[in-house]
Amino acid sequence: MDFGKFNSATTLVFVLILAFYGSLLLHKIDLPAADDLPRHIQNGATLLHGDTDVLYKNLYAYTEGNYPVTNHHWLSGVIFYVLQQLIGFDGLVLFKVILLLAAFCLLFAVALKKADFWLVAVVAVPSILVLRERTGLRPEIFSYFFIAIFLYLLSDLEEHPEHKRIFWLVPLQMVWVNLHIFSCIGIALVAGFLLEKIRDRILIRKLSLLLVGVAGATLINPYGIKIFYVFYWSITAYKNFVVGTMEEYSVPEFLRFSTPAEDVSVTVLRPMALLMLVSFIPALKKKPIFYFLAGMSTIVIAFSRLRGFAFFGMMALPIISANLNGPYVWAREEIKRRWASSGSALGAFLQAALVLCSAYLLVIAVHGISRYTEFGIGLTSFSTSSSAFLKDTNIDGPIFNDPDIGSYLIGSLYPQEKVFVDNRFADAYSASFFKDTYLPLLSDDTKWQEALKRYDFNVIVVYLYDETENFRAFIRRRIYDSDDWSFVYLDPYALILLRNTAANRETIQKFAITPGNIRQKMENLIHSDNPREQIAAADIFNVVGMPDEALPIFSNVIQRWPERNNLWVVMGQTELSKTESANPALALTYLKKGIDSGYKTAQAYALLGLAYSQVGEKEKARTSLEQALELDPQRNDARELLDRIKREPSL
Repeated sequence: MDFGKFNSATTLVFVLILAFYGSLLLHKIDLPAADDLPRHIQNGATLLHGDTDVLYKNLYAYTEGNYPVTNHHWLSGVIFYVLQQLIGFDGLVLFKVILLLAAFCLLFAVALKKADFWLVAVVAVPSILVLRERTGLRPEIFSYFFIAIFLYLLSDLEEHPEHKRIFWLVPLQMVWVNLHIFSCIGIALVAGFLLEKIRDRILIRKLSLLLVGVAGATLINPYGIKIFYVFYWSITAYKNFVVGTMEEYSVPEFLRFSTPAEDVSVTVLRPMALLMLVSFIPALKKKPIFYFLAGMSTIVIAFSRLRGFAFFGMMALPIISANLNGPYVWAREEIKRRWASSGSALGAFLQAALVLCSAYLLVIAVHGISRYTEFGIGLTSFSTSSSAFLKDTNIDGPIFNDPDIGSYLIGSLYPQEKVFVDNRFADAYSASFFKDTYLPLLSDDTKWQEALKRYDFNVIVVYLYDETENFRAFIRRRIYDSDDWSFVYLDPYALILLRNTAANRETIQKFAITPGNIRQKMENLIHSDNPREQIAAADIFNVVGMPDEALPIFSNVIQRWPERNNLWVVMGQTELSKTESANPALALTYLKKGIDSGYKTAQAYALLGLAYSQVGEKEKARTSLEQALELDPQRNDARELLDRIKREPSL
């Protein structure tokens, strides 16, 4: 970084910007909801204990244990495991923050090579808001760091063609390819830079050798040349797979379920992408081929997959800054020339405004720019509670679990227990497993009984917020319509049911949860000072089919924390879900409040249409359902209801 561009004012702004980004990164780990982290840590433990089968087989599942896997991020697991053993989960969070802040500093330095500090500082703020989309503790944090290193050393080569430090990228690529699948980006960055410098006789030889070296270093992994197929496969694997994760959604797909108001990164992405495109107009004479290719690629990636947001945020900072530096310098000089007497005062005012803006954003970030994360380090409350319950009560498998909680169970219980499934989906399971086994048993009790006979499940462990179709109905049937199972444990993440057998009788008698005592079991959640825990209590009531108990809790949360206004839609859905004494007029009131507060989602309009149909307002129902289908053409419930209303005779 060019420290010659720093003075007291610029240093203050830079520190505030770093603090702003750092505060977004500094959030606790929801271990049961931490996607892959527990499994990655288990990968590291397994490898360091000498079992290399984890590199090639689905070692953690008893269902498809021989399914071939490519554990391309194995080295990340080793690092996470070692760090967790040495410095705990508190230290892991701090490690993530330090690594990503280091990456950001490198990107800022790259931007400063071609742009004025104040322009870079302004562009940094929305870039950080895009980067905020991906702040979890995942192997991809290493990719962000290595991308920043590659960009920094490539830009350094442009300034100093005589430097040989660029060849450090070869051993770095060898490390990167074993850390995360996005190591293919390293090859793409070198190739793009080579294309821009194709007529530079000094650089062409170095960059050609570098490209060969980086591509060769990529082969140094447990899978050899197969890794290049894995790069391609990772892009296409989920296109026709029957299930997947939200991070695989495109922006339009995400907006079928949510709104820009709920995710500031989505809100900022669109104008930032437009700004990047426009910024190339004044830069055309410079022929920024490398930045153009990188910018267009990251825009496509970001809009096609949520996990691509961070790549766009990283590239946006140096690209937009470099492209707009010419117009920025021209405008600054024009202001100085035309308004010489007030130019300095205006500059000081704008600098002060940026300082105040950065400080304000820092305060907002600390207080929670996202309702889905909790500021701090270490683990959230209840993160280890369900696994501790299973261990303390000596509950044995086989375990039936949903994919979302699979990684958590792997991290907590392997090798004593294996899982039915986990959230690696296409990476570790066949499409037929989900299509013919997992999904049918959620909806078809005959399939469930067949699976029960085949696998002899002893315990059911599921993630509270599993969004799979038929999941909640499946849980209710196990609790209320079957004598085979008893509900024995709940927390804000997990529900546990135990099979009614002689071996489990004592545990069931001690921990059984029934409609008569469930409220008592959740007193600590219902009266918690944490809104997430109160919401979890209400959600549990909904899952187990007790909506009348859920609604007052949701209402209390909204009154106490008004910013949680998305709960109006949840309350409308809850009211409509009642099997007895449902009040669609009251549901309409809730849903209208939710929509008026910004939650104009397909789900909200579909529910509004349902409520209108139940109070007899057919035209308003049709309008609402058409709005739902406009937002999400795949919303079958809205389409079926709309078709039924259209078939009904007009009065």
